Parts: sequence; C-alpha cells; structure tokens
Amino acid sequence: MCAAVAAERRNLSSVMNAARRQAELCVYALLFSSLRSGTDGLVARGLADQLSALEEDVWQLLQFRCYCRRRRPAFGFQGQPPFAVKKHLLELRGELMLLLQLAALQLHEVGLADDTSTSSPSAATKPFAVVELYNEAAAAGNALATSNLGVCYERGLGVAKDEKRAVELFQEAAAAGDAGANRHLGVCYERGLGVAKDENRAVELFQKAVAGGDLAGKIHLGVCYERGLMVAKDVKRALKLYQEAAEGGDAAGKRHLGYCFRQGLGVAKDEKRAVELFQEAAAAGDAGANRHLGVCYERGLGWPRTRSGR
Repeated sequence: MCAAVAAERRNLSSVMNAARRQAELCVYALLFSSLRSGTDGLVARGLADQLSALEEDVWQLLQFRCYCRRRRPAFGFQGQPPFAVKKHLLELRGELMLLLQLAALQLHEVGLADDTSTSSPSAATKPFAVVELYNEAAAAGNALATSNLGVCYERGLGVAKDEKRAVELFQEAAAAGDAGANRHLGVCYERGLGVAKDENRAVELFQKAVAGGDLAGKIHLGVCYERGLMVAKDVKRALKLYQEAAEGGDAAGKRHLGYCFRQGLGVAKDEKRAVELFQEAAAAGDAGANRHLGVCYERGLGWPRTRSGR
C-alpha cells in the first residue's frame, strides 16, 4: 500500500468522528425543532439537508475503510478519500453553524424554562444536549447562545453550577447585543447570584432589556412596578408591560396579565378575561397558568362552579 493511502488510513478515524459529531448536532437540533412548533421550517429543512450530505460522506468513508482492509492498490479506489471528505465536512460545518444561529437557537425555549415561570425543562429535551448546541454556537460568536449557555451555568443544567461563570457569559452576550442577557444579568444582581446584590443595578438592566425588545424583561420590570420593588409602585405601568409581553406572544406575560384582570390591578376586575388569559398561557406551556386556572375552577371564578357547595 502506498504512503498516501497509509496516511489516509491514519486520518480515517478522526474524520469519522468529525462526521459523527456533526450528525449528532443536526439530530439534536431537529429533535428540539420538532418539540417547538414555532421553529423556522426553512431551518429544519436545512438541517435535514445537512444530514443527507453527512450520510453521503459517511458512506464514502466506509467505502474507503473497506478498500483499505482489502489492501487494494491506491489507483483502484474510485470514491472520495478521507482528506476530501474532511474538506467537505468543514464546508458543511460552516453551513451548520449558520443554521444553528438562524435557529437562534430558537430551540432554547424548549430546553430552558423562563425565569418568571414555574415550568421546568422537559426530561425529553436532555439539557446536556442543549449545552452541546450552545457551546458550538457560542464558540461561533452567537450572542443568544452565549446567553443561554450562561443560564445553563447559572442553574447547573448539563454543567456544574457556576454562577460567576454565568455572570461572565451574560456580560459577554449583553456586550454583543443580546437583550435577554441584560435581563439574566439583572436577575443575578437582584438575587446576588455570582455578584454582590444590587437591586438598583438590577432595575437598570431590566430597563435595558426592555429597551432592547426583550419580552421576558418586560415581565421582570412589570413585577418591580406591580410590587414597588426598587421603584415607585405603579400598577398601571406594570399592566402596560404585561400587555406588551402578552401581545408579543409571551406565555408568562399572559399569566401575569390574567392575574391583573383577576385581582383588578390597574384595570377593571374581569374574572372571565382572566380565565381566558390563563388558558392561553397554559396552552403555550406555562405551568404557573395551570395553577391559576385550578384556583379559578375551584372557586368558580370566571366560569360556573361544577360542584355543589363549592
């Protein structure tokens, strides 16, 4: 066997591992995409195309391995040798990172519950797999992935809990323009996670997140105004922030808005409207909304009671 073929045999294992790793990323991304109905269909198709291309590359590598085992002369192999496949893998990897960024890792909402929700990550999403995706995209400079990786470190999802590392990642993502990172950083200052507790700084960061268009940031800031935390109490301002978050499609925003209607905070009391909002939030996956719905059902708020004496 010529020296060139011998060198390719030594390279075969590393190229096979690279192909496997990229295929795993595609499978993870497609899994999360299937769990979240809002994921861009074009991104899903792009990931499927990646898998098809990777399948062809793996087939070429398997053919080369069989050829080497049969010890045939170098000129007898008609397929693509590992060095050519490796070059193609690098091209595909560039496309894959763009797809992961386009996905925004839109799938982050599947693996990570919002700070204001009582929801927990579904066991089916495997947090460690989310971390793998975030690491890949964060390394490519994706600000949202960097922020989400920070959440993993903050909560110990798929990695050892490290609040200081989480703060570093949130700061990095915020500097890169991710509005949500300001909200996460605000929570750290509010609760003293990885940094000295500073509630005034927390409010500033929530305001910055809201200015950047972060829907969950509106809920955090709204809670501050609703309860008079670190700002003068202003339930009408809180109501407006909840409405904006709800109109943007945020499930937790609908739950908070429903609570305002149920309690008559900043708006005329309307238990029927409250139930409608709780139902919408619950349908969107907000676990806290189910609790509110249970209370309404138990007490007959917004709909007729179904049990005598209750």
